[in-house]
Amino acid sequence: MIFSLDDLLLFAPSVSLPEDAVTGAIYFVQSIIEGDRGADRPLEITRHREKLRVNLKFQNFRLTYVSINTPLVNSPAPIIKARLGNITDGFNRAIAPDSWQTLSSNDYTIDVDGQIYLSTAISRSWGYWGYHGYSREPYPVFSEADVEYSSGIDFSQDTRQTREIKAAFGRILDWVVNTGSFKGVSSVELPFEEAKINYGTGQLGTIPDDLLMVFKKYRPISL
Repeated sequence: MIFSLDDLLLFAPSVSLPEDAVTGAIYFVQSIIEGDRGADRPLEITRHREKLRVNLKFQNFRLTYVSINTPLVNSPAPIIKARLGNITDGFNRAIAPDSWQTLSSNDYTIDVDGQIYLSTAISRSWGYWGYHGYSREPYPVFSEADVEYSSGIDFSQDTRQTREIKAAFGRILDWVVNTGSFKGVSSVELPFEEAKINYGTGQLGTIPDDLLMVFKKYRPISL
C-alpha cells in the first residue's frame, strides 16, 4: 500500500474517520491515482509480464513500466525470453516462430529508462535477387521478447520521492473525506477489489485534476 494509517498524522492530519472507513478511502484514492486520470500504472513494486517486439536492426526493446522514477527491481531478477518469428524474409516469406530461448544476464544490458539491448550478434543474413544481382541484408537473431520483471517504488523507504507522493496522496485523501467526494457516502465498491467503504449517506464527487498532476509524470512512455 502506498499510504498507511501511520501516514495520516503527517500527511492528512485533518482526516478523522473510523479505521475501516479510512482504510477503504485509502484504497479508493490509490485506485484513482494509479488509474487513467493519474499515473496509469501501479506505483508500488509490482511484478509485470509483457510480450514485446524486438527492433530487428538494433536488437533492442523497451519495458513499459520501467523509468528513472519507477526503477527496475533486481530481486527477483527479470526473466527474459526471446525468439525469432512472425516476420518475413527478403523474399517476403513468413518466418515461423522459433522456440523461446531464456537469456542469461550476459546476453543483455538494461538502461535506467527500461531500454534492453540484446548482446546477440547479427550473425545470419538473408539474400535476394535484385537488379544488380544477389544482395545480402542483416538477418535478425530475435524479433520477439517475453519478459517478466518487477518495477516500482518502495514506499517503506523514507525518501524525497516517497514523501512527495504521500503528501500528494494525503491532499487527495483529505479532499475525498472532507470536501464532499466521500462525505456521507454509504457504500462504494472499489475497482478490482473486494473491499467496500461504508458510512453515512451521500454522493460520490470527482477529484479535481490539479490534485492528480503529481502522478501524471509516472505514466508509461509510449513509443
